[in-house]
Amino acid sequence: RMYLYITLGYVATILIGATIAATGSLRASRKIHSAMLERVLRAPVSWFEAHPLGRVLNRFSSDLAAIDNEVSDELLTALDNAS
Repeated sequence: RMYLYITLGYVATILIGATIAATGSLRASRKIHSAMLERVLRAPVSWFEAHPLGRVLNRFSSDLAAIDNEVSDELLTALDNAS
């Protein structure tokens, strides 16, 4: 019976850690996206003439993909090291 409680505690810890990592990654992604979008929207028209829209969209998607992958991995690593 004791092993059941230990296993349930371990599973609960993993689920809580994954939830914290997902929430942190989502929050970071939203914050970075908002800041990037604000900077792009405030750019002068000459900047848009010099940079194709496809390149801008590609940069947005690659930066946000990197944030999604790296932040969640780092948060999970930090949570694993803390326990």
